[in-house]
Amino acid sequence: GYELLSGIGPAAGWVSVRITDKELVVRAAGAPGVAPVDAPPASVVPAPTQPPRRRMRVLAMAGSITCKEILKFQCGPLALAVGRDAAEWTYAEGTHQHPWELAVTLSDFERQVAGKRKQLTAW
Repeated sequence: GYELLSGIGPAAGWVSVRITDKELVVRAAGAPGVAPVDAPPASVVPAPTQPPRRRMRVLAMAGSITCKEILKFQCGPLALAVGRDAAEWTYAEGTHQHPWELAVTLSDFERQVAGKRKQLTAW
C-alpha cells in the first residue's frame, strides 16, 4: 500500500511495485524526512464487492419509412440471442409521418408485419 506524502493523487491505496524484474515504484525511505509506510492488515482493507447485476438496456431506433412493429420483428433474433430477460428493450420511431402510399419499398411480408398501421414514420 501507499500513502501520498506530497503532490497530487489519491491519499492512499495500492500499487504494483514490480513486474517480473522491472521496478515500477521505488520506496522513498532514503529521502530526508520520509519513512516507509507499512500496508494495513488485510482485515482493515475491505475486499472489493461485485457490482449489482443489472439488465442491459437496448435502444432500437427505426429507420426511414418504417414502424415499431417492423423494428421489433427485425430485432427479434438479437433479442433471442441476448435473452429476453437479460435486456430491457426500448423501440423508438421517428415523428415525421408518411402516408401508407409512400411505403412502395416495403415487401408484402413487411406490410403484413406492420399490421393495420395506416402511417409509417421517419426521422
